[in-house]
Amino acid sequence: MISDLGERGRSRSLTRIPYWDISPAMGQSSSNLPLDCLRLALRPLLQFSLRNSVRLNDLLTLIKEELVKAAVDELTVTGEKATDSKISVMTGVHRKDIAKRRESGNTPPRRESIFSRVIATWRNDPRFSGPGGPRILSDVGVSSEFATLVSSISNDVAPYAVLFELERLGAIEKTARGVKLRSKSYLLPRGESEEGYFMLGEDIADLAAVVEQNIHLPKDKRSLHLKTEFNEIPASAAETVRKWILAEGSRTHRRVEKLLARFERLSKRSKEKRVRVSYGSYSKIAREREK
Repeated sequence: MISDLGERGRSRSLTRIPYWDISPAMGQSSSNLPLDCLRLALRPLLQFSLRNSVRLNDLLTLIKEELVKAAVDELTVTGEKATDSKISVMTGVHRKDIAKRRESGNTPPRRESIFSRVIATWRNDPRFSGPGGPRILSDVGVSSEFATLVSSISNDVAPYAVLFELERLGAIEKTARGVKLRSKSYLLPRGESEEGYFMLGEDIADLAAVVEQNIHLPKDKRSLHLKTEFNEIPASAAETVRKWILAEGSRTHRRVEKLLARFERLSKRSKEKRVRVSYGSYSKIAREREK
């Protein structure tokens, strides 16, 4: 990434050189890069920790647990036995701590937002949508269309619980004929901290995995990772920019959603192995600063 400096020495716009094409001679010693990367990544996470009263001891305990789990995953992928001795050498965590933390087994299960999946399926599955868009679905009884919709995604949650929550979030409305989808997409409602924190953690994990893969994979196997940034946008234009990016980004996600939904429907007819595909985006407008 190369900054184009303005008259006052502030970056006006950014022109990117793909990070995977930058040779060590163009930057610093590669031996320090992992730690420097972690330092940059940790700073906002530590600020997040401070705002949410997470203390140093909690962080140290968490780091040890996650280091052990990461080492087990690495050894498993390579087909090696994940012994406490190997894990200790890889991580620097004492073997007594490793045994204790491996026994705890308190990794939270991977969670998907049932609400976003329900909305996406409602909009794209021909059983629940037509040429005019998502249909009004019957919602009374275990054999209702809405219950069928929820059951097509997961049997671990009651359809009435999903119905209640979507109504509370304002994503649906009840009519004389059944329930009608109001939301064009699932946006995290204000105050939904649990859902938001899990989404944050998963997004960070996905982004880190994509960056690392792109560094090591050949060009024809790399995944999308783009960023556009300008540092001299007038504050008076911020709201216009925010709304434009939100609208355009939502339209792009809608196209991606349609494509993925089509392939997912096809996969249900075959015994082929399945993979997870994630497409994420965000925009940030920093707080106004003085000239």
